[in-house]
Amino acid sequence: MDERRKGLEQPNLRERKQRLLRLELGEVALHLFIQRGFAETTIEDIAEAAGISRRTFFRYFEAKEDVVLWRLRYSSEQLGAALETRPADEPPLLAVRNALEVMHESYQSDPERYRAYLRFLLETPRIRAQLLDTREQWRALLARTLAARLGDARDKNGRALLIASIAVCAQDVAVRRWASEGTRSLKEYLDETFTALGELLCSTPARSAPARKRSRRRPV
Repeated sequence: MDERRKGLEQPNLRERKQRLLRLELGEVALHLFIQRGFAETTIEDIAEAAGISRRTFFRYFEAKEDVVLWRLRYSSEQLGAALETRPADEPPLLAVRNALEVMHESYQSDPERYRAYLRFLLETPRIRAQLLDTREQWRALLARTLAARLGDARDKNGRALLIASIAVCAQDVAVRRWASEGTRSLKEYLDETFTALGELLCSTPARSAPARKRSRRRPV
């Protein structure tokens, strides 16, 4: 192997190793958080359980919150890459919906564990604030990618941001329901939520009974 090729491959291998270690630390930390509580679990506890030093921990994460949120941030990279590969003629919101399936594939390998993970994120006050920030990053990432897909469309940046915002909110509703109920697959909750978007746009709200009665009154 020549030096140039070796130089290109080494960083990729290093990145894969770092990613695997971060994922492993996330699993260890999540187990401890659920078992002991977030506030009660220290960085030293996580490092000891993972078989690393405290100093090594800080090579990969700046704080406890980052350990469990890193998986979501990594998922955002997968989401962006998946959206870029969707067919150019696919409607933008549908393209995002299909790209989300790639991000959620890992959830299907062990649904109960991931449902516990999501419940932990949603139920821990110190995590929720950063979870909102992570979702904002998703929104910005999707908006940039969608704007490129929209080409020369009028007000493409505004439309891209609107589509991204709708998609992130719909995904949030589906994930919350899956985490709390879990009676069906995450894919089914996503399908139901995105289908409801179209139905809501097309449906006409029913008028209240008093309003219908008023409409039948004859003018005096």
